[in-house]
Amino acid sequence: MLLIGLIQVGIPTSLVGAEGVPRFGWQMFSAGSSLPAFEVVKESGTEPVALDDYMAKARPEIDGVTLLPPHLCEVIPGATSIVWDTGEWTC
Repeated sequence: MLLIGLIQVGIPTSLVGAEGVPRFGWQMFSAGSSLPAFEVVKESGTEPVALDDYMAKARPEIDGVTLLPPHLCEVIPGATSIVWDTGEWTC
């Protein structure tokens, strides 16, 4: 039982101050995460993307900027590209 207690306290304690959001650290679920506003470009014009329709919650350990644009291209009919404040993905 003592070993389990040491593990539960020791691992997160050793990760305090680590860069980013380490797995198994106390910061793992306390850090906020935000994604840019994505827009889908279609032949008919540009529309904002409601991310709540495509993901439950933005998590800091998942790089949504890398993963979401290709997925959005696949699931949004007529999408020619996905744009956001710092980039663009061509479908």
